[in-house]
Amino acid sequence: MNRVACAVVVALLAAGIAACEPSGERTPWPVAGESGASESPQPTAPSDVGAAVHVRPPGETYVPESAPSSNKDGTAGSGCTPGTRGSLPDGVWRGLITDADAANVEFDLLCSWTFDSERFLKEIAQHEPGEPAVIYVTRNDNPAKRSLPLAPDLAAWRQRAGPEPIDVDDFLAERSAGAWTEAWVFVNGGVVTEISEVYVP
Repeated sequence: MNRVACAVVVALLAAGIAACEPSGERTPWPVAGESGASESPQPTAPSDVGAAVHVRPPGETYVPESAPSSNKDGTAGSGCTPGTRGSLPDGVWRGLITDADAANVEFDLLCSWTFDSERFLKEIAQHEPGEPAVIYVTRNDNPAKRSLPLAPDLAAWRQRAGPEPIDVDDFLAERSAGAWTEAWVFVNGGVVTEISEVYVP
């Protein structure tokens, strides 16, 4: 599948960009304090032996695209070239959760570029007046899905003005019923320890 998608999110006032909504009030973009994980992530959790290093910054709306990329191609989080087929290495990955059961989620990996990346700025430059503004620039060239195992203490979050916890059983049941969602998954020790839905105000 070859597509460029944009999400309905808040305005980037500094860049003069409106949200994808055709009209209505705009909410200032909340800037995340952390950039998310990179290919060489720094620990963001306690330094205990075995502590997870890929974690959602507490108390903040999670928008990795708002921080500079640590990846050469300008992608957010851990990027979109994990070098694996059926699984994902430890990191922070954006994609579509298309199915789930009590032990696994089905995950379709996406590329998403940061707001200061060359790819994102190119999309902005090509934007025509009257068209929905490009905010999130994502691409999915590979329809392959991965089955990702879930940690027993999995946490799930919905992003609003700040992170709101989601009942994990309800979240997985909705995915199992066919209601897909776009989210960031945090992989530690080969299992998904947190799921954070993509921010949409």
